Amino acid sequence: MKRILALLFVLLIPVYLFASVGVQNSTGKVVGQATDIKVDNVSSNGSTMTLYSLGWKGGQTKYTTIATGVTPITASHLAYSILKKEVSSEQEVGTLANGTPGQYLVVICTALESSGTYTCTPTTKTGFTSFQLNTALDSVTLIYVDDVTGWVIIANNGATVA
Repeated sequence: MKRILALLFVLLIPVYLFASVGVQNSTGKVVGQATDIKVDNVSSNGSTMTLYSLGWKGGQTKYTTIATGVTPITASHLAYSILKKEVSSEQEVGTLANGTPGQYLVVICTALESSGTYTCTPTTKTGFTSFQLNTALDSVTLIYVDDVTGWVIIANNGATVA
């Protein structure tokens, strides 16, 4: 009996050390696997655990579009993790409301008329004054640290940062 238990123990160690979790997309197709899972933002109703990605939580729509014009990024826009900004041929100026600590936000220029620009100045920020989108697909990725530090740019793809 001791030999059988020892053999099972030796056989199960590799399974424990190298086990992985399959990763599926929304249609159920397996798209990869992970051996380590870090959960930072999770909720549970007792029977279902929901994991939130990129600081986003809400329904199925993960982005919203901000139309052309002088448009502030308001608290209602911050329910999304991706803001698609359409820029007219004007020199548009907007603001960015304070977020929630740990929140990620991507602002991307999805449409640009002629030589327009969108300059955005966050209410609370560290390390920059404003960012400007003036070419289609320019984007910035920000994280909101807290109400003292505010928004911090963690990635920039073609935007002008002042």
